[in-house]
Amino acid sequence: DLQLLAVEVHDPLSGPALDIDNSGLSRDGMVIIDDMRINLNQSSYAIQLQDVNAEIHGLDLSGDNRGVYWSAGDTITSYLSSSIISGNGGSCLDIVDHSELLVNNLGLACETGSKPTVESSFVNFTDSGFISGSGHENTFHIESSSHVRWISSSLISSPTFTSSDSILDIMWFIEVHAVNQLLRHIPYAEVNLSFSSWEADHTSTLPYFGFDTLGPYVGSRWLPSVGWSTENTVNLGCDYDGVHNDSTPMDLIEDLVAYCRLELTNQPPFIIWSTPEDEEEFPSGSSVILDASESWDLDDDQLTYTWTSSIDGDLHSSCFGTLPSGNNGS
Repeated sequence: DLQLLAVEVHDPLSGPALDIDNSGLSRDGMVIIDDMRINLNQSSYAIQLQDVNAEIHGLDLSGDNRGVYWSAGDTITSYLSSSIISGNGGSCLDIVDHSELLVNNLGLACETGSKPTVESSFVNFTDSGFISGSGHENTFHIESSSHVRWISSSLISSPTFTSSDSILDIMWFIEVHAVNQLLRHIPYAEVNLSFSSWEADHTSTLPYFGFDTLGPYVGSRWLPSVGWSTENTVNLGCDYDGVHNDSTPMDLIEDLVAYCRLELTNQPPFIIWSTPEDEEEFPSGSSVILDASESWDLDDDQLTYTWTSSIDGDLHSSCFGTLPSGNNGS
């Protein structure tokens, strides 16, 4: 494996600023690049990676060059994040033979005539975008056998292509909330999503906090043979304690925040037992703090507490006698 950390390269005498060729190796290993700045003013690529698996974070390219060429090595996942890539002269970011490349927070400053290219690859771009400018491209050139997933990212135009077997999906996340009639989040409610196109129905149990981010899901799809599809729609349903409700259909044209409201009957409180911990042991005569004061109620009812032992019965009464008026026992 190779790690390049906090590296700066300015106008080498010849060739790319970084050139790694793993062709012919029995095991490619992993290249880790973190915090690399390159300024190159030549007609070559600034970075050329041949048969390379890599994790790249914090790459900043500038200058007058052809950007990045990256073909993958083994069929394992590579990563590119928090980076800015520029290019001209016909190239900007050329991605080849990636079984899975996960890209997050990438800015592309590709001059007109230098579209980023994806060939024989599966690539996720999340929170990424084409840097705006009158002389900049705002889409990809997609070669054969490629699938580009453009997730929660900037506007993108129709790509150019050379083959009919590629896909470009525009995808979005859905933040789902389940609430009751008092707008209190409902722990562990079940939610279900159904779609008009492409996606299978999805059912999920929300976590204790009563909301979760699901997806990404296809909002629209581009195919070489037909161009852009119509927009996908999603329906949200939720269930809790035998009560069901459905939302109105939503167009999946951006990241969504969706609330599903359930009119529930009175619910038992959620007991949050802070101390003592389960199976905790105490020596004879020591103090034991019984604390469930973080417990709460979906109906906003005031809570009272009773601590009972199978040996001594009501613990407050056995230890302290009758509780004073207004003491909730926590």
